[in-house]
Amino acid sequence: MGTDGGPLPMAQGIAAALGADQGVECVVVASEGALTESADVLASGGARLRTCVTPEHVIMSDDPVVAVQTKRRSSMSLAMRMVRDGTAHAAVTAGNTGAAVVAAAAIVQRSAGVTHPALATVVRPPGRPPTVLVDCGATTTRETRWLVEFAHLGSGLAHHLGLSDTPSVGLLANGVEETKGDSAIREAHCRLVQSPLRYVGLVEPDAFYAPTPDVVVTDGLLGNVLLKTIEATWRALRQQSTGPQGTGSTELDGRRARPTPRGAILLGVQGTVVKAHGVGTASHAADAVLFAATCARSGVGRSSARPIDGGRESG
Repeated sequence: MGTDGGPLPMAQGIAAALGADQGVECVVVASEGALTESADVLASGGARLRTCVTPEHVIMSDDPVVAVQTKRRSSMSLAMRMVRDGTAHAAVTAGNTGAAVVAAAAIVQRSAGVTHPALATVVRPPGRPPTVLVDCGATTTRETRWLVEFAHLGSGLAHHLGLSDTPSVGLLANGVEETKGDSAIREAHCRLVQSPLRYVGLVEPDAFYAPTPDVVVTDGLLGNVLLKTIEATWRALRQQSTGPQGTGSTELDGRRARPTPRGAILLGVQGTVVKAHGVGTASHAADAVLFAATCARSGVGRSSARPIDGGRESG
C-alpha cells in the first residue's frame, strides 16, 4: 500500500520472493480492494501466504507523525504491531518513509541507547566489496550524536551480515582532511577517533569503490541523495551499454550486476523493519522481502545498539 506502482507489482514481488526462498512465509497486509486486485498473483503463494484486510493505509503525502497517530488501523501500523508482538519476524513497507520510521520507533520501539533510528542499505558495486551506507533516508538533519550512533549501528549490521568480523567505518565528508565538513561532522570525527570502532576517518564518495571502509556514515538527507545518484548513474551506464537495440556489453546487464540495494533496514529499533523502494516495482518488492529474511535470520533486529559517546558506552 502507498507505493508509486500500486498493489499489483508488490504482490508480484512477494510471489517471486516466496518462489526464491522456500523458508519464507508472508502475511500481506492491505485493503480489501488491493487484495482482490492481486488475488490471482497472491494465490501462487499457497499455504505460505496469508492475507490481512485493513481499512486504512498511509499515503505518501501524509504527515508521518499525524498519520501514525490518527491511522491506527493502517496496514503499516498493523505490520509493525506484528513484529512487536512476535507474530512476524520482520515488517516490509514500500510506503511513506517518514511514517515507517515514526511507526517503528513508536510501536516496535527504539533500542536502548538510540536517540534516532537510521536506515541502512548495502551498496554492491560490481567487482568491489559491498559497503553499508547509513543513514540513507531516516533523517533530514545532521547531528553529531546521531552520526556517532549511526557508525555503531552500521558496524553492527556489517558484522551481522558477515561483511567483516571487524568492520571499518568512514564518515562521509567533502574531503579527507580533519578540517573538512561542518561542525557536526568534525565533532563526530573527534568522537569516533576515541571510540572502540575501527574508524578510518573522513572519506569521500569514492569510498564505495574502494576495499575499505566497510561502512560509510552520513546523515539521511545526504545519504538518500547519494544513493539516488548511484542509481541514476547506473541506469545511464546500462542504457549506454545496451544501445538502442537493447544489446551490448553483458558486464552491466542482469540483476546480479547492479549495485542498487535490495532494501534498507531500519537500525536502532527492537525488530526487523525493511523499507523497500517507493517506486514499488516487483523487483524491488522481491528484493526487500528477501533482504528482510536475511536480516531476520542474522539477528540484526534483535541485537541491541550500544552507542558510544566520547569513547564511553551509554544506554
